Amino acid sequence: MKILVPTFTRVGSTMLCEALSGLISVPKYKHLQAESPGGQGGISKAVIKQIQDYPENVVLKTHNFTVRQALPAFEVVDGLRIIGIRRDFKDVIVSNLLYQRNCRGAQGLNSPKPVQEMIEAYPQLDDKAWMNLVIDTKRKYVEGQMRRWMQFQHVVGGMERIYQVEYELAVNNKEAFVDELIDRLCLEPSEKQRDDAIERIKIDVMAEKYNHKASGKTVPFVRTGIPGDHRNWLDPEALYVLDQVRTKIMTK
Repeated sequence: MKILVPTFTRVGSTMLCEALSGLISVPKYKHLQAESPGGQGGISKAVIKQIQDYPENVVLKTHNFTVRQALPAFEVVDGLRIIGIRRDFKDVIVSNLLYQRNCRGAQGLNSPKPVQEMIEAYPQLDDKAWMNLVIDTKRKYVEGQMRRWMQFQHVVGGMERIYQVEYELAVNNKEAFVDELIDRLCLEPSEKQRDDAIERIKIDVMAEKYNHKASGKTVPFVRTGIPGDHRNWLDPEALYVLDQVRTKIMTK
């Protein structure tokens, strides 16, 4: 089975891909090195060929196109499944900004220009104060992120083999999350495969696999990321900005 996971940054797709990889017994998911989408909102023939050329059992993750844009691949890739994961945008923006500052920054990697400017301008601020300042002063960036997040959340209703699962379930009940994947994708894993999928998405296991050291410090790619975490980070003013941005997008 070929499983495609189009994703938005920091929504929990690494956890999803780890669970899927366990269920179909592959060591690790692959990053689909896809180019930009082709004409008429679909993916290009070259990308579809990449998907076709992968071995039969594979989990492919990509940030390059949405679930909707991936639909044409159904016509030519036999047995393809497409699945995404949903997460509250306010939690996503918190996780994303922490990732840009503390993961990419710790490794000396540049972030998107608006965020990089804030990383360089305010190194003395703690994470919470810095994050709220970014949201207040870089509203165009925030709006762009929210627009893309809304595109990735969109699933075409009634399409066979189109699925989305909830990040909250993955965090709060890993057994139920894995069972939902089994049900949605019509899988028949062995008990060992199911147990492996559950084990792979435990926070300590993922942290051991994905967190690493840079300049003597742990780079925290994996966070606990509890649902509603934004309430611990964002001030009322920042939450108001996010609500304003969402209203602006929805009313256009």
